[in-house]
Amino acid sequence: MNNNLKTNSTPTLDRWHYKPKALLPPLTVLTMLVFSIGLYSCSSGTQLGLNAFSDTSKISDITQKQDNSTIYLQGKVEKLAPLLQKSQLYQINDSTGKIWVLSKQNNVQNQSYIKIKGKIRYRSIPLGGKDLGEIYIEELEQIEYKQSK
Repeated sequence: MNNNLKTNSTPTLDRWHYKPKALLPPLTVLTMLVFSIGLYSCSSGTQLGLNAFSDTSKISDITQKQDNSTIYLQGKVEKLAPLLQKSQLYQINDSTGKIWVLSKQNNVQNQSYIKIKGKIRYRSIPLGGKDLGEIYIEELEQIEYKQSK
């Protein structure tokens, strides 16, 4: 048998060894991904100008049954009450309600915007057979703070 015989068959692509050219270079794909993430994060701010976190609670949703729970709140500081020993009591409003926050810091100013991590506290005050207790937040951490202009 002659091994030098030529055949008139058309070349076929071996599907297991075919390697197509890349449609987009990897650097271009990475650049597009980073750009898309940047656009998405820019659009997720809040009307207060603070970064929005999905775990931020509404003040109106806080109940005394949540006593000792840790939450995140953000809002505008509306009232201040300085306390002894470099502590401060301030009231924040998030458009759903208002709540007092007890802080060990005294850097918060009126009309500023703040995002905090805090613990829900409830203190019962029985008076005349009625419970006149109050819910407040014990500040654990100031996450963001913007002074008013």
